[in-house]
Amino acid sequence: MSISPEKYKQVLTSAGHTYNYYSSAAPKSKTTILFIHGAPYTSKIWRHQVAHFEKLGFGCIVPDILGHGNTSKPPKPAEYALPIAAKSLMDILDEEGVGRAVLVGHDWGSAIASRVALLYPSRVQSLVLVCVAYFKPGPFDYNALNDITEQAFGAACFGYWDVFLNSPELLTEHVGLLPRLPGKIWKFDS
Repeated sequence: MSISPEKYKQVLTSAGHTYNYYSSAAPKSKTTILFIHGAPYTSKIWRHQVAHFEKLGFGCIVPDILGHGNTSKPPKPAEYALPIAAKSLMDILDEEGVGRAVLVGHDWGSAIASRVALLYPSRVQSLVLVCVAYFKPGPFDYNALNDITEQAFGAACFGYWDVFLNSPELLTEHVGLLPRLPGKIWKFDS
């Protein structure tokens, strides 16, 4: 099962990013679902859900989020900020003439969907977050979260972040153990 390539479009958002997205937006009398994938996926991860909901008469909009698929890949981390991502999705809905949508986010897409709901509540018919709970905006204290999850579950859910944040030399030393991506290898800048 696949998403029809001829239903893909591109739009230049108000942030200056080109978004690639699938669209079968429903007429105003029907509901449109905005599916937002996480990392490291693309819009194609939702192909089975799109096929199912289109058969039921729902419209579907499925973007490749920033940095993924055929959407822009800006080099500056600040361009990936959640308010910018949320506004870009509103630009896509505007392009498709969709006033309100059901938002379904998975993984990083859940964080983006949460910000859309927070910043543009009138555009959200309902919100579904898959695999990631809602986090209010603000600093993320992974040490506090590790303490809570270690106490509750016996293991720190974000314990691996210590390696990424405090031991880049360990990653560089063992880069050969990381999975290879087609045509790419992991690279760590010091």
